[in-house]
Amino acid sequence: MYSGKDVFRKKLIAFCNYRERCQKEFIDKMWELKIPREWQDELILEFIQENILNEERFARALVRGKFRINAWGKTKIRMLLKSHGITEPLLSMALQEIDEDEYLNAAVRLYRKKFAELKGGFTYENKNKCRNYLQQRGFDHDIIRQAEAGMHSEDGALEE
Repeated sequence: MYSGKDVFRKKLIAFCNYRERCQKEFIDKMWELKIPREWQDELILEFIQENILNEERFARALVRGKFRINAWGKTKIRMLLKSHGITEPLLSMALQEIDEDEYLNAAVRLYRKKFAELKGGFTYENKNKCRNYLQQRGFDHDIIRQAEAGMHSEDGALEE
């Protein structure tokens, strides 16, 4: 026969096995399941010791996914990680998952894609629309300027 704690443990294991989770999501799930407060700290510690719950692994996976799949910039990813309660040192380490050349080329690719959707050629208004688009995606001003410069290169890579 299972105790109440074992039932909760199985539900939390299933929750964590679906995808990487941070401690904040884990705690929210425990509150949702109405797990007694005296068991919560014990379960968190147990899951961390068993490496089921790992904030570094969560942060790295989130950075890789949001950059490669959603084409988000570092600023937007940083804000998402902060909203998940990831600490600054861990946040900085996770953002190192993004290769700088790949990051710049992604910005150029997004700039070109947005520019191709616009009519009217190289107007000030169209350049601003492209800049705003990249800013909304989380790219900073320096990268956007470099992407604008890379817009004119033949192969899509940035010119040195």
